[in-house]
Formats: sequence, structure tokens, C-alpha cells
Amino acid sequence: MLVEIQSVSVEKEQVVLCCIALEKIMMAEDLYKDIDEEPIVNMVFDRKNEGHMKYLMRVVTSNRASKSARSFGEKIEKLAGSITNLSNAFEQKAA
Repeated sequence: MLVEIQSVSVEKEQVVLCCIALEKIMMAEDLYKDIDEEPIVNMVFDRKNEGHMKYLMRVVTSNRASKSARSFGEKIEKLAGSITNLSNAFEQKAA
């Protein structure tokens, strides 16, 4: 899913990326219709899941904005404001 990352939250048990789902905007039936509310999605990565963290590392290392950061946490925080593709598997489902 193509997203613009709005904010990043690094917590003890998970990393949450709050994103605008650009793909949903681009695939709208009427491209000329005003966007009343941007489609927001949360992408959640479990810090105890090695696969989740490896995926997040690939996202971070492929992002130009993160190149100057020294720590992994700092690199994750630098994702805010960037546009990237993220797997739908990490999308937080509505409860």
C-alpha cells in the first residue's frame, strides 16, 4: 500500500506508523471529488517479532531521509513525512 507517513510512535512493545493511504485516494472512483477526510491507516510492527523488525529495517534503509540518523530508533523517527510502500499485512484492523 502506498502511504505517506504522518507520525511515528516507538513504544516498548510496538512501533506504530500513522499514515495517509495514498493508494486509496488514487484508486477512488471519482478522482475529481474533493477529499473530505483523508484515509488514515496505522501500520503496527511488533518489536518482539523478528520478521516485523527486519521488514521495518528494510523500509528504513531504503529511505533517504533516514540515512543521516545513527540509531535505529532515530532512523524510524525520520520516516515521518516520507512516502513509501508498506505491506498491507501490517495494517491495524479496526476492532
